[in-house]
Amino acid sequence: MVPKTRSRRSRGRARVWNENRAACFRRWLLDTFGADFLKNGSGVLDVAGGKGELSFELLVLNHIPCTVVDPRALDLTSFRRKLSYGMYHRNHILNKHNDVKDKTEADYQASPQHIRIFFEGIAEAADGLPRAVQSAAAFEAAWRHSKSTIWGNKGLEHDEDGCAPCEDPESSAVETECSAVNADSDEHNVDEEYDHLTSIEDLDLARQVLLDCSVIVGMHP
Repeated sequence: MVPKTRSRRSRGRARVWNENRAACFRRWLLDTFGADFLKNGSGVLDVAGGKGELSFELLVLNHIPCTVVDPRALDLTSFRRKLSYGMYHRNHILNKHNDVKDKTEADYQASPQHIRIFFEGIAEAADGLPRAVQSAAAFEAAWRHSKSTIWGNKGLEHDEDGCAPCEDPESSAVETECSAVNADSDEHNVDEEYDHLTSIEDLDLARQVLLDCSVIVGMHP
């Protein structure tokens, strides 16, 4: 089955409509690796995890620790609403993939960890980790760079007064003071204060989470 797409006029981008892709991917991960394996170390590393849907489902429905690596802030509001409506438990056949069998047993406040960086520059790194976690200066610069990223009509963009994409996260361009996520963005409009509570802002902890994960996953849109 081919996912539905919608092309926006003028400045838009093709958008894939596939509401259940995170749920399907979660079930595949459980069937392929098993929950016990996925729980090893720091758990699942969800690269380009967006709002955090896949990680939220793994954490809340299966008690599998997850960390999202994405420059954008997490937004779990709609997923918590689905949980409160019982949408994750209404199908008795698919419910076999849930370790939490009823919404009343779920932890509504559970949040995956979040490393707010671009996952890039791993090819030239001896340890295989992203460029952003190679030094304290690079980590701070990458965090500032990510803060300028918004999810607009054309996908990932940077605010007009902030930083442009740059190959070197320690360059002066990335060190420019950046504004918060654009409140007028039509997607991924979130509370920055809330995301701050879930973010890993310690370099040593970020490196440990990246190195100790059980699997690295990435879900193309």
